[in-house]
Amino acid sequence: TITATITDQAGNAISGGKVSFKINGKTLKDANGKVIYAKLVNGIATAEYEVPLDMSSKDINITATYSGSTKYDKATETITATVTEATPTLTITPFEEDVQSGSTVTFKAKIAVGDTPLTTGKIVFKINGKSIKDENGKVIYAKLNADGEVSVDYNIGALMAKTYTVEAVFLSSVYDRLETDTSMTVVD
Repeated sequence: TITATITDQAGNAISGGKVSFKINGKTLKDANGKVIYAKLVNGIATAEYEVPLDMSSKDINITATYSGSTKYDKATETITATVTEATPTLTITPFEEDVQSGSTVTFKAKIAVGDTPLTTGKIVFKINGKSIKDENGKVIYAKLNADGEVSVDYNIGALMAKTYTVEAVFLSSVYDRLETDTSMTVVD
């Protein structure tokens, strides 16, 4: 949310008129290409703006332009703000039931920044700290789908009956490594 506070020279809140916003010189527009005008109420005008992920950790210029009124002149003010890096959230689907030794299980995980799924990067699953591998002994790297999810079917082999820690590890060239875990109880 972008908020502009408009006051007169005495510091009194102004009502009436409207405010438009620019980000790095580009006027905010709606989906139809029309300029978004925020109504000024009690000196406050707000507009919603979703910061693109590629702007993380960068400085942006935000310009608010008050349209003016019969009583007040048009006014423009620009500030520079630093966009804080978005932090993704990694979740792993817990095992609701015990799993049979020698069976195939499905490991699932999801990663998003807020409500926006991440679609680049990969996830590695580990059992008690050891990465799961395919039949050729190579680590399985699961690629994220359009919903920011991965699903890997894996035969757990002859794991002993006990409780194991299953980790999901997110790897990306854009974000820091993330890890989360759940437990999996294996029974004979």
